[in-house]
Amino acid sequence: MRVFSQIRALVIAVGATMCAAVPASAAELKISFNELARIVAATVGDAKLRLHNVPGGTFDFTAGSSLKLGSTSVPIPIQARSFVVGGTKYAYYVNDLNSNKITISSVQGALRFTITFDDTGPEVVGRCVSGFCVSNSSLPEIEWKTPMVTMDLVPVLAGGSLSLVAKRVEVSGSFTPDCDGATGIFSGSLCKIVLPQARKATTNLKTDLNAVLLKQLNAPEIQTKLASTLAGILKFGPAGQVTFSKVVTDSENVTLTFCLACQTQ
Repeated sequence: MRVFSQIRALVIAVGATMCAAVPASAAELKISFNELARIVAATVGDAKLRLHNVPGGTFDFTAGSSLKLGSTSVPIPIQARSFVVGGTKYAYYVNDLNSNKITISSVQGALRFTITFDDTGPEVVGRCVSGFCVSNSSLPEIEWKTPMVTMDLVPVLAGGSLSLVAKRVEVSGSFTPDCDGATGIFSGSLCKIVLPQARKATTNLKTDLNAVLLKQLNAPEIQTKLASTLAGILKFGPAGQVTFSKVVTDSENVTLTFCLACQTQ
């Protein structure tokens, strides 16, 4: 990539003029968000997002919601959306939603991560929590059509390296509750009674996901992992590790101030 060539050229120029034990002087590099998107895509494009909070049984060891970057997995605690109808408490959960593709592009002043998912349903399931509980099959099934998460991230300085802080997260796709699976007079009647509350619960669930994803993306564990991962690709043989001292962004570009330490001879 052109940005790599620019950094390598700076490495050679700086290294040729510095003595063995003297740190390299600062240099500055401007990268467009388009170029940075390609670098980040090659670095963290294999990240995985899983959304799942259905309570398991005694012998259910299925992992919950998490964002995985390389070997690091950070949990994403999603709360169920619950409501009470006729003294009985019900709750809705996200069911085994796994990302199948992450696309990284540039937008004004940020990198945009667009995450799509496998959507073999049902993606949202209901459970009776307490009260007069009958079969869960009597509850409305909810199909999450075209589930997608869009995140806008901005480069920041993180301990001498680069990281990406989320400034916007949007969960999209439409929720369609129905009572097709509730057969029988009693089950059908119960499903229709619960249906309005199920619709409301799924709307609130989307809002919850926006908030928790934004919070977790900016969590220290994720920031540390991103900084470490990005630092790994900015090391060029004997020239050593690139150390950043300043990161400035505008609507189109990122300007990086950095230095390179010469290796001791």
